Amino acid sequence: MAEPAIECGEPQVAGLLAFVAARVEEDRLGAQLTTPVDESLVGRCDVVERVLLDMARDACRPGEPCPLPERCLRALGEYAFAHSTHPDFHPAWLAWRILR
Repeated sequence: MAEPAIECGEPQVAGLLAFVAARVEEDRLGAQLTTPVDESLVGRCDVVERVLLDMARDACRPGEPCPLPERCLRALGEYAFAHSTHPDFHPAWLAWRILR
């Protein structure tokens, strides 16, 4: 069963979180269908899902400023950038990749 959508008061971050969550699910399925299983991709998905998205799930609230640390947003942006050819990728998320 898929996790519920993460609601964040900042629409750009909410969109990034939804995009990353969907791509992680796709990547995990794709990694498990390869022969042999792509363990590096499964590991990356675990980190994104069980660390970054869980952090957002615990911290973010609708109608409130985004509380996520810059390092978390940067990592989410990096993961999204890996899918920049996807039709739902939003160029504004590129900004997260250059946070200091």
